Amino acid sequence: MKRLTLLLLAAFLVMAATPLRSNAQRSIKTISVTFNTTSDDKDHDTYLRCQILTPDDHWLASNEGQFGHFPDGGTYTLFLNMGAPDYSSSLLSQSRLYVGIWPNGNDTWNFRWQVTVTYWDGSQSTSSGTGGLDQDDNAFKLVIFN
Repeated sequence: MKRLTLLLLAAFLVMAATPLRSNAQRSIKTISVTFNTTSDDKDHDTYLRCQILTPDDHWLASNEGQFGHFPDGGTYTLFLNMGAPDYSSSLLSQSRLYVGIWPNGNDTWNFRWQVTVTYWDGSQSTSSGTGGLDQDDNAFKLVIFN
């Protein structure tokens, strides 16, 4: 009887320590943005900022820097730095992609983008579109996950 009680207690402790998550509440492992340059490249000295923002403009993930030249036809993936570990997928609802450039002089960059969210369970969510930026129209922000 004592052994059965200990087994039941151990089983309860394991279940209590294991978070229950529905498919809608998966934990985010990584977020990346892949850019495919189309008809006009990003210059080597153009500064790029890429962020995933909540609807109230708090950042979930971000990366920025010059990252070098993105020539026509090239593919470049940026892994974004997460603002905190173990974000829940529920934070992606109505999230927005922000992409901004700050050229050294003039630069026009045309591209396709794809955001890839990888969860700890191995599954992924993606969103994609097209963009074009230059020194005068240097940023966009749009909803990526409804």
